[in-house]
Amino acid sequence: MSDSILRGGSAGFWGVTFMSDQYSVESVWRFTNNDCKLDIYWRKFEPSMARRWFDKLRKIPFLRGPAIMIDMLWQGMRDSKMAIALMLFMVFGPSLIDFIVTGFNLKGSITPPEFLKEWGDYLFYAGIALMFGGLWMANKELFRFHSAEHMVLNCIMANDGNIVPENLTKYSRLTMNCGSIFYIIELTIYIPMVIGLFPEKLTSPLLAMLLAFGFLIIATSLAYEIFRHDKAALLFKPLGYLVQYLIFTRKPREFHLLAAAAAAYALYRLENNQSICDNPPNYLGKVIQRP
Repeated sequence: MSDSILRGGSAGFWGVTFMSDQYSVESVWRFTNNDCKLDIYWRKFEPSMARRWFDKLRKIPFLRGPAIMIDMLWQGMRDSKMAIALMLFMVFGPSLIDFIVTGFNLKGSITPPEFLKEWGDYLFYAGIALMFGGLWMANKELFRFHSAEHMVLNCIMANDGNIVPENLTKYSRLTMNCGSIFYIIELTIYIPMVIGLFPEKLTSPLLAMLLAFGFLIIATSLAYEIFRHDKAALLFKPLGYLVQYLIFTRKPREFHLLAAAAAAYALYRLENNQSICDNPPNYLGKVIQRP
């Protein structure tokens, strides 16, 4: 598979998704009794005026970063899990912004309403507990699927068309193309902006949120350009790889590699106008004992 086809990927709790400009393919394990079956779901991106505008913006430096972020959020709203995550961010976002600005006693710039003064800390700590609780629960499976996604990507980037579990094991589960690298760059820009540029006296929480969001857009724009620049992005490689190795990836088993390989294979078939079901490799549809 040519690396020019692949435009992105993501891991789920029980599968992997890969995307191209035209298609999104998701492989998901479905469980029945003590066995499991690998299902493939695919979707073609229908042309629309919004899609054409996004495609144009994705080619313009400094606008393509925010455009891609908004596009990903829009596509993510189709996924109920992403929608829940966005709602949680809306609930805990104000408290998180308050924590960033005032939590380290750097600036006392936000004066929240009375009910947020009383409940803000509880909301923030509840949000942090949910986040780390979710990471802990996802540890065993989500991060193994994430590793499998990376291994397929590294295989493709090496121009190795043998995308099968036995071959994927020789590739690293770490990659510079992971979103964790981008987020580290983004936070490296965003946090100093909030600390250094936030107004000293700002009494409106709504205005504070809008200003913080504006900083986020600017940070996203700059971070994406650095992320695309191979030499500049290498500055963040040690920290990015450490975060990936310790937090966001775990050594995958065949169960996880099968899902990633199947999604990549199906995407390749669709891009070449071939049926996913014609002459599938032997691992597609294979029944594997639940791990």
